[in-house]
Amino acid sequence: MERLLTFIFLLLLSVSVSGQIVTIDPSTATGDDEITIFYDASQGTGGLVGASKVYMHSGVVTDGPTGTDWQNVIGNWGSDDGVGQMTKVDGEDNKWKISIGKPRDYYNVSASTTIFRLSMVFRNADGSAEGKGTPGSFSGGAVASNGDIYIDLDVSNFVRITQPTEESLFLEQDETVAIAAQASSSVTAMAILIDEGNGFEEKHSVTSGTSISYEFSPTQSFNGTLKVTATINGEEVEDSQAFNLNLTGNTQVLDLPAGLKKGINYSSDLTKVSLVLEAPGKDFVYVVGDFTNWQINADYLMNKTPDGELFWLEISGLTPNQEYVFQYWVDGTITIGDPYADKIADPWNDQYIPASV
Repeated sequence: MERLLTFIFLLLLSVSVSGQIVTIDPSTATGDDEITIFYDASQGTGGLVGASKVYMHSGVVTDGPTGTDWQNVIGNWGSDDGVGQMTKVDGEDNKWKISIGKPRDYYNVSASTTIFRLSMVFRNADGSAEGKGTPGSFSGGAVASNGDIYIDLDVSNFVRITQPTEESLFLEQDETVAIAAQASSSVTAMAILIDEGNGFEEKHSVTSGTSISYEFSPTQSFNGTLKVTATINGEEVEDSQAFNLNLTGNTQVLDLPAGLKKGINYSSDLTKVSLVLEAPGKDFVYVVGDFTNWQINADYLMNKTPDGELFWLEISGLTPNQEYVFQYWVDGTITIGDPYADKIADPWNDQYIPASV
């Protein structure tokens, strides 16, 4: 009887494993191990049962062990271009696999970033059918409410920046930034470092506990990097992110130059243009575009008229007869194109316009 029960248990275990929608080999892989991913199209939504081609559309999760935010996505939905294409498992009708090597290399993740999970869904060649999971957890992963599939990687020691959550911040003069980080377990050393463009400078450190915090008082605008390092169980780990601070208290209040109207004002000097945006009640506006490499630049902070209705800026150093794409970034939360522009850029569809048009 005991032997029979053992046999039944093993049989149930076998059925459970074989019925899992996604598995990886090795099952305890880290972001720096070579990985093969297996997908069972008969599980989950079953949308790819009988498909002749299957693609994996995938990314990584770097914001925590239970995070769901896709990063560094690999795959071109609807394109039969070989990116993420899987091969059928020998002897199986609906099981597929793909060897991606090391996730850190495959997804181009920096060495200082911890990869907690792999995120994925599956599709056929033209993207007209997809394979997703049934919400819930399974051995080594989980399926979100929208059917996205997550595989947990083996991460033992890590530190994670928890504040700020945004990479670009807009501050008034004398305003501070709260910086915080959390370690996976007790540290023997942990430090906060900031690079404002001239190399990293340590701002604060601790020698025990699992957390660190610091109030940073910037004295200038800069595009830099925030980094937190830690020593946990003898292992040195770190986390970093872009850290772009923009001090907005320098908006000048100036009358609108005579002759300027709302929109784009061209000059007889073809290297110059004046922009005027109507944004009543707003505090500040930056012009961001090709000429700023799509970065916030203090030189492109617009002037505000005394009545608070209009923002304006003269831009120089342009190439005559060259078209530039740009936006207005309003109060750090709104991005809009110029409502009076002759053309509107559409990054999703412009690529399909023939060169002859």
